[in-house]
Amino acid sequence: MRAPRIAATHQECKVVKISGVAMALWFLLVLFATESNKAPPPEAMPSRANEYCSAPLTSGDEGGSDVTSVTVVVRHGARSGIATEVQDWKCGLGALKSHVKRWEAASGNELTPETSHGTCEKGQLVARGFRQHKRLGAFLRSRYGGTSWQVTTRSTNYQRTKASASAFLDGFFGGRVPKDAWPSFRENASEEPMFGVEGEDGKGIRCVRAAADAKRQREAWQPGELADAVASIEDAAWNPTDVADVAYSRHCEKTGCLRDGHAGLGDGQGCVTGSKAEALFRLADKFYYGRYNGNDGGRAASRLGMHPFLSELLRNFKDDSESSEKRLRLYAGHDTVVAPLLAALGVFDGKWPPLASRIVFELREGGALRILFNGRDVSGEVCGAVGDDLEGGPPGARGCDVAAFEARVAALLGGAASFDEACGN
Repeated sequence: MRAPRIAATHQECKVVKISGVAMALWFLLVLFATESNKAPPPEAMPSRANEYCSAPLTSGDEGGSDVTSVTVVVRHGARSGIATEVQDWKCGLGALKSHVKRWEAASGNELTPETSHGTCEKGQLVARGFRQHKRLGAFLRSRYGGTSWQVTTRSTNYQRTKASASAFLDGFFGGRVPKDAWPSFRENASEEPMFGVEGEDGKGIRCVRAAADAKRQREAWQPGELADAVASIEDAAWNPTDVADVAYSRHCEKTGCLRDGHAGLGDGQGCVTGSKAEALFRLADKFYYGRYNGNDGGRAASRLGMHPFLSELLRNFKDDSESSEKRLRLYAGHDTVVAPLLAALGVFDGKWPPLASRIVFELREGGALRILFNGRDVSGEVCGAVGDDLEGGPPGARGCDVAAFEARVAALLGGAASFDEACGN
């Protein structure tokens, strides 16, 4: 009886080896053909997008045992887009919902507008925006201590600012917000000095000269060499901040992207990313810098327009310097508050202020004043340099104190005896 065959012959092994090599080569060829037919991967968003999504919330040089009064001017936190009719941002709050309901009951402010299917209204604070300000409040609590503070809070009359202020207070007081600390607001936007001077939208204090300066700056806008780079993005060259707002908001909240009809494969579905997004963001920063610090009227409008608000802060400093109580004053506003205020102080860096940005004024024992932007001490730039935008302090003055700061704020009027005189009202 013949024994069963249990091993392949030498010739059969060679056939198997050759077949294996052929299969491997065939697989590589198919893989190469498949990959070569794929569209190239999308370019990443530039780092500027992530910078905009959030100011630093848990780091900064604030603090000191001799601080007797703290004034915090904040931009609201993350929100849905404004300059778009497509509202598909989600505003569900998850675990935050019970906290927000408690804040609404305590403050009497509506912080969560009802929308269909959980989508947002235009410019509505999203859950990340609540968390941003809660974290910021908790961080400043760690720097100053969250007890024994008398509190005054004012917000502009917007859901995103009232909600941001409420979240900040909850973080600062560790969930035990004093009943009189919740944000107040002025119903009439024309009476809110945080808005600066009255613009085309009717917000802000009346000032004929500053309004004319601001209009002159807008009319002088030219996109320059960046126009070609954003030519395929509708309205980007002449209205870059509105367009960039949509790109930023979609990127920050991960709700898709700004579409460009000529991006990608030209099918109208491509995302604005990479170098094109970089050009758009640079153009938006350029527009913002001109609007609030430009030579064609922007800087003049900011200096005069922020005088009423800086005067209010100055009165607060004087009152607080004579008080034995520690005082926290919180103002919740917008990028359109933070940017011109920085410009009036002479420290606007030309970049659109990130979400949840903050300007902090620390009043210390003896009347010394320290100013910080997003945790960085800018006091020397505001008060210490001869020839800066707030010149006019006492000769030889260095650093900040209430008396020197008063003289510098008065200098914003350009020698006029009053705000109305400087405005030509």
